[in-house]
Amino acid sequence: MKPQSQLRIILTLAFALPLASAAQSAQTQAAKPTPAEKPTVTALAITDFLSQVKEQNGAYKAADLNRSAAESYGDEASLQLSPTFFASAQLNSDAKPSPFFRYDHIENSSYNVGLSQQFSFGLQAKFSYQFSDTNYVGIAPRYYEARPQLEATLPLWRNAFGRETRSSIDAALLASKAKAEGYDASAKAALLEAEAAYWRLALAREALKVSRDALSRAQAIFDWTERRVKLSLADRTEGLQSTAQLKARRLDVKQAEDDERSASLAFNAARGLTSDKVQEILTSINADLVAKWETPKRSQSRPDVEAVKLQLAAAEASATAAADRSKPSLELFGLYAFNSPQKATSSDAIGESWQNDKPSSTIGIRLQIPLDRTTTDRAQTGWLKEAQANRLLSERKLLEEERDWNDLTARFSLAKEKVRLYEDLEKAQQEKLEHERARQKAGRTTMAQVIQFENDFEQTQFARIRSLAELLNLNAQMKLYGVAYE
Repeated sequence: MKPQSQLRIILTLAFALPLASAAQSAQTQAAKPTPAEKPTVTALAITDFLSQVKEQNGAYKAADLNRSAAESYGDEASLQLSPTFFASAQLNSDAKPSPFFRYDHIENSSYNVGLSQQFSFGLQAKFSYQFSDTNYVGIAPRYYEARPQLEATLPLWRNAFGRETRSSIDAALLASKAKAEGYDASAKAALLEAEAAYWRLALAREALKVSRDALSRAQAIFDWTERRVKLSLADRTEGLQSTAQLKARRLDVKQAEDDERSASLAFNAARGLTSDKVQEILTSINADLVAKWETPKRSQSRPDVEAVKLQLAAAEASATAAADRSKPSLELFGLYAFNSPQKATSSDAIGESWQNDKPSSTIGIRLQIPLDRTTTDRAQTGWLKEAQANRLLSERKLLEEERDWNDLTARFSLAKEKVRLYEDLEKAQQEKLEHERARQKAGRTTMAQVIQFENDFEQTQFARIRSLAELLNLNAQMKLYGVAYE
């Protein structure tokens, strides 16, 4: 073969081999399965979690709907003071004979429409328009009448100045508001329970991390001690101690995992889910954050206390209305109307009904006195006792609220200080443990001492978590008083 031919073959191979290698690599990459994407883990703040609770928690939604319903139907009582439209129509036939006229029977139709109004100062007014058609069948006289009239009734004794009317309306409105406050308390209790579930899970995860870290350290101690025992550099007692510690830490991890699973169930149940898996990252909290929380100042009463206050006001209004109901009724009433003469056509009767040349007027007084005073007095006594009982309950609730608030603020300040002290103690215990482990590796202390320091460090970590749980629980309770630290 000629040298030129050999050179062409070598160059061809030099270019072809890299291209073949690249193609094979591309095919390999195409054949390699794409790894499944890991699920995205998102952070879930407490405010976002509570928003989910409001949308998905059945207990909260039911309480919120009941609160709204109580506020809505409470307005029904004020309908007593709203204008009312009324209308009536009737047809009569009377075949009773007359000694003066020879007719077969009388047919009469009458219609009445109008407006009535009960005023808050007691006056009841009514304006109406009446129209009638009378036909004497058999003798052919038929005539029409129309009549606009104004009626008024003014109470002078019972319900004087509208006391009974206003009190009964106030009692109904206050009772519905009290019921709404009670449902509002239930809704807030559902939110507080959900918030407790949030922090329970956050702290359960932290406790699980503490247990796993302790297990890792126990495993390291066990491995190190096991090697020394096999080499006869350590007594078998140390090996037994490290083995017992390792098993205890494994048990702690299992317990922490179960606590975390239970907290996840409660967390998901608060937002309407049944799973025991929570993928979101929850907010962490530490002493630096809580140190910024100032001494709380309440801005409102608890919903249950507000409900009791409203119940007291409703009971007092009901007692006032009952006292007025038991009084004799003395009313001044009057009527004034225009009249049309008997006309042969309905249009004439309606047209002349607005002329005031033939008016009708009535004025009078009515008196009604209940004779069974024993029953009315007993009923009135019952209403007064109910008002007195609600007054005592309200005073007791106010006392309990003041006591609970003072206790809450004192415990809150103490819990803040405990969180700070436990974090300082945890750092000291960790430093002590690391120092003792260094001494143990240098042969200057025993394994029992290291294990004791391990226990001290772990217990301090759990104590810090418990103090955080206490502080967060107090923070949730303060929301009932209008105080919140997010």
